[in-house]
Amino acid sequence: MPRANFTIPQILTWADAHHLATGRWPTASSRGIPGALGETWRIVDRCLRLGERGLPGGSSLAKLLAEHRGKRNIHGLPDLTEEQILAWADDHCQRKGIYPTAKSGIIPGTARETWQSVDAALQVGGRGLAGGSSLARLLAQHRGVRNRKALPPLTEEGIFTWAKAEYDRTGKWSTAKSGPIADAPGETWLAVDMALRHGGRRLPGKSSLAQLIADRQGLTRTRDRPVLTIEQILAWADAWHGRKGEWPTIDSGTIPEAPGETWKAVDRALRHGRRGLPGNSSLARLLAQHRGVLKAGCLPKLTVKKILAWADAHRRRTGKWPTEDSGPILDAPGETWSGVNGALRDGLRGLRGGTTLAKVLAKYRGKRHHLALPPLAKKLR
Repeated sequence: MPRANFTIPQILTWADAHHLATGRWPTASSRGIPGALGETWRIVDRCLRLGERGLPGGSSLAKLLAEHRGKRNIHGLPDLTEEQILAWADDHCQRKGIYPTAKSGIIPGTARETWQSVDAALQVGGRGLAGGSSLARLLAQHRGVRNRKALPPLTEEGIFTWAKAEYDRTGKWSTAKSGPIADAPGETWLAVDMALRHGGRRLPGKSSLAQLIADRQGLTRTRDRPVLTIEQILAWADAWHGRKGEWPTIDSGTIPEAPGETWKAVDRALRHGRRGLPGNSSLARLLAQHRGVLKAGCLPKLTVKKILAWADAHRRRTGKWPTEDSGPILDAPGETWSGVNGALRDGLRGLRGGTTLAKVLAKYRGKRHHLALPPLAKKLR
């Protein structure tokens, strides 16, 4: 017996029921159609294509669902342009704060277009695109976005220039753990160190950031550094004290009167007997012996109660609570707020550690601290 004709509304009704039952739209390979005895989606698709059983032809199940239900038809995707892709990428950056990658999912405002399909079209061509590119390359070319698979080459001269600039600013040579490189946006010292060690980005490998700095600056060849004397070091320390109101420590950075010198390097030379010094000393011991500065190992014990008393006196005098940058403690000669903060943090001089001056003042004096919740009203008795 001849089969009954199909109609477009009937096919769409079957498709809606299939979607409701399975959560997916049917394809030509989907199973039979419930309620339509003997009919299959493959038969429906063939009739839509060939114009059989009352259908006009020239269509397909995928085209029909794309037209009437908005289902994405991978065989009939619209053409793309670089301008349209860049506009989508700009919108993504405005919403998310970063430009998209091929893994960024569905593009809002499109018929379920994805960044992965856009990237594929840019790479292999099709959909109006020539191919031979990628999403990362397109954004690097037109938006200056860093492409990790096509990083610019590195040179040892350029790396050392960045390291020297960092040293001039901070008084410390960079290490692989120093984070981003200020003079090279997008670069990190870790990535540079890996390239020096393992090669890549036109570097031969078998080196490291530390080795490069040592070779270029001669940090390991102490015989190439100028000789030091006790009198010279004390003169530098006196000048530092005159400017800062406190004596230098190994963490005080560069020495203005001696370009290229740091207090840490001076302390190392004093300890190990380098650069003309006898050794078995340190910056702290030198200042204790010749300037009466208390050494960290000989400092009296601290208590939270004593620190709070000094803080109360500081506030009465200045109208402000002290910070670790407030310099010497006038009520305790030889003490500094920086030293107190370090003892609180590291558990020195009888303190438990694991806290800071700011946290102590927040807890016991109600001083607002941005790293802590509003403190409980608690006082030492």
